[in-house]
Amino acid sequence: MNYLAHFLLSGPNHNVILGNFIGDSIKGSDFNNYSHEIALGIKLHRLIDFTTDTHPLVKKHNALIAPVFGKYSGIVTDVYYDFILATNWGKYHTESLKQYSEKMVTILTKRQEELPHKAMRFLGYMIKNDIPHMYHQITTIEQVYKGLAYRIGNESPLHLAPEAVLEYHTLFEKDFETLWTDLKLKTSDFLSNANI
Repeated sequence: MNYLAHFLLSGPNHNVILGNFIGDSIKGSDFNNYSHEIALGIKLHRLIDFTTDTHPLVKKHNALIAPVFGKYSGIVTDVYYDFILATNWGKYHTESLKQYSEKMVTILTKRQEELPHKAMRFLGYMIKNDIPHMYHQITTIEQVYKGLAYRIGNESPLHLAPEAVLEYHTLFEKDFETLWTDLKLKTSDFLSNANI
C-alpha cells in the first residue's frame, strides 16, 4: 500500500496521520522520540506494511509480475493498489478524493516543522503534483513509477510497470476488496486497542 491507503487507514486523528506519513523515515525504536499518538502512527505504518507484504493475495499478485520485476514486484503492487483505491474511491470514503487529498496536505503542511527531511521532501512533491488526488489517473501512476525507477537506478525495470500491470488490472481490482477488508480490520483493531 502506498500513501493514499496509509492515509485512509490512519483514521481521523491528525497525530496518527502524521506518524503514519513519516513511518518510512523512522528506523528501529526511534519512534520513542515522538509523542504517544505519533508513535502509534509510525507503528501503524509498519503494521500496514507487514500485513500487506505477508498477505496471500499480495504474494499472488507479486508472483504474477515477478518474471518482469523480480525483487521490485512489491513496489509495483504497492503503487498500483493506490491507483485501484483512487479509481474506486467512492466505495471507501464519503468525501471526494480531491477534498480528502487537500485535507491530508493541509494537516501535514501545518506541521511541516515536525517532518523528517525525507518526508518533508515528499510533501513538496505531493503539493506540486496534487498527490494523492491525481492517483486516479494512470498518467500519474506512470510518473510515480518513472520517478521510482530514476531513484533506484538503471537496473530497475519499474518504467515498464504501467503497461505490464494493466494486464492484470481486473484480477488485482477484484482481489483488492478482500485485501482492503483485511487491512481495515487489522488497523481498526490496532487503533481501538490503543484507544484512538
